[in-house]
Amino acid sequence: GEPVAGLSVAQHGSSGTYLLGWNGEAGRKVHANNYLLWTAFNFLRTNGCTDMDLGGINEWGTRGISAFKRGVNGEEFRLVGEYMS
Repeated sequence: GEPVAGLSVAQHGSSGTYLLGWNGEAGRKVHANNYLLWTAFNFLRTNGCTDMDLGGINEWGTRGISAFKRGVNGEEFRLVGEYMS
């Protein structure tokens, strides 16, 4: 009865964008965000999406999420102005 994770995605035309996500301690233990993203992928695909923007990869702060994003074999790229501190 207590929330453990949540996410928000948007569909625009044939594309989807991962807007934000949250995981509590219990959600992180069971990789709830992975489940929610797969559910979102399937929902968007059945509604005409052909691609999904998962956002940036933060290897230092969110290694589990980074591993998931790389695991779906998407195209990685950097935008002008992005840098590592």
